[in-house]
Amino acid sequence: MAFCVLLPCFARGQTADSLALSRLAYAIRELQNSSLMRHGTLGVSITSGATTETLIGVNTDQSLPPASTLKLVTTAAALEVLGENFTFETYLEHDGVLSDGVLKGNLYIRGTGDPSLGSPRFRDRTDSATVFNSWLQAIRNAGIRTIQGRVFADATYFDPLGIGDSWEWGDVANAYGAGISGLNWNENACRIYFRTGARTGDAARLLRIEPALPDTRYVNLVTTGPPGSGDKTLIRPSGHAHMLVIDGTIPRSKREYSIRGAIFNPELLLAGFFTELLIGNDIRVGDKAAVWIPSGMESGTAPARKTLSIHRSPPLSELCRQTNWWSINLYAEAMLKMTAKKMTGKTDFKSATEALISFWVLKGVNVSGMLLRDGSGLSGTALMTPRNVTDILNTVTRFSSFPRFYESIPVAGESGTVRSKSFGRSLNIRAKSGSIEGTRAYAGYINTRSGDRLSFVINAHRYLPDSSGKVVQQLMGVVRLMGEL
Repeated sequence: MAFCVLLPCFARGQTADSLALSRLAYAIRELQNSSLMRHGTLGVSITSGATTETLIGVNTDQSLPPASTLKLVTTAAALEVLGENFTFETYLEHDGVLSDGVLKGNLYIRGTGDPSLGSPRFRDRTDSATVFNSWLQAIRNAGIRTIQGRVFADATYFDPLGIGDSWEWGDVANAYGAGISGLNWNENACRIYFRTGARTGDAARLLRIEPALPDTRYVNLVTTGPPGSGDKTLIRPSGHAHMLVIDGTIPRSKREYSIRGAIFNPELLLAGFFTELLIGNDIRVGDKAAVWIPSGMESGTAPARKTLSIHRSPPLSELCRQTNWWSINLYAEAMLKMTAKKMTGKTDFKSATEALISFWVLKGVNVSGMLLRDGSGLSGTALMTPRNVTDILNTVTRFSSFPRFYESIPVAGESGTVRSKSFGRSLNIRAKSGSIEGTRAYAGYINTRSGDRLSFVINAHRYLPDSSGKVVQQLMGVVRLMGEL
């Protein structure tokens, strides 16, 4: 394994704390040579922002799965291409003729990929009640009392393939593996509620699913685990249409316990819920909700529509912050596809990831060893070298959007997925975590005592099986030492 340490300079004319750097290098070498990594690969790159020199490097040109550290690459590009104030827009439209309160036509909910539509994450700006009430008011303002047609969900802004072709089968029915759509709803996720048994090993009873999914059947194999054992469930497609299997354990509790699953048809679900809302508010609808499928993808085939209302997402800077703080795959995929749409007009995963790589090439990044499959890092076949990651992080510091990007990365030991106190009070470190089967990684920035801003990534891949907890503790210890630089 290649290992290099550069001493003692951090920046022009500034001497680094060489002792702190030596301690950090020693800890990295200990992890590299430990039994945990005997059959795997440790990749590390720590570079100076002032000189771009590599201060510590381990397998810097070895291609490794980036996991969710890839979100830094995606969000940085999105902020630069789309702008920090960019918003996704969702349109409420109708076609046909409106006369005496009767719409002789259809209502359309047309999306542009907003991942926050219907989400409770932004409270009264994006939640379902706020969105539905604004649409209902727009319909009333237009004087519509009867819709002779139906409510159509129009998700054609993005290509129809919302699930990456290299995503794991065991991921796609879970909320974190929910597919991306041109019309998303409630983060394309549902919450599944259980009541645990009285003893460890007892069956857990499935109580309800919110929102209700009338066309989906769940086979419940979940059992009760020890108190405090956490969510160890997995939702998987059964191989049968509309049937999912939930197995694993949830911790014994006197209260209800919930997990989150994916919704496979968010567009239709949204249109159906809104249809029910209209009927419940004395607005008649002639037919059941449906997904709009154009007769041809060429322009000019759709009937002319009139806009009744436009819902706008929170600005991109806020979406990026949620994406990087809480590692939301759906948000990252929406940004990937929208960025590619702006750059090339294409949104399929292959074209979108090619556009993302080309963006970084145009910015002068050497992308040798990089292979991307999505924008979130959910794919286990994506590859980036440690040098790729720190080159990109150094490049971003020159972007006008860098302040918003930097703020979107959580503070180690304080916020987001790196809020664990095991990091110490490393307020001088901004870090994004990454985790997929067999890979644990961290990447971000270190503000040193000497005034330099370092870019870093540390990636442990194919460590000893069943030792992820020990590896994470070791990695957090390394990051904690970075805070002493």
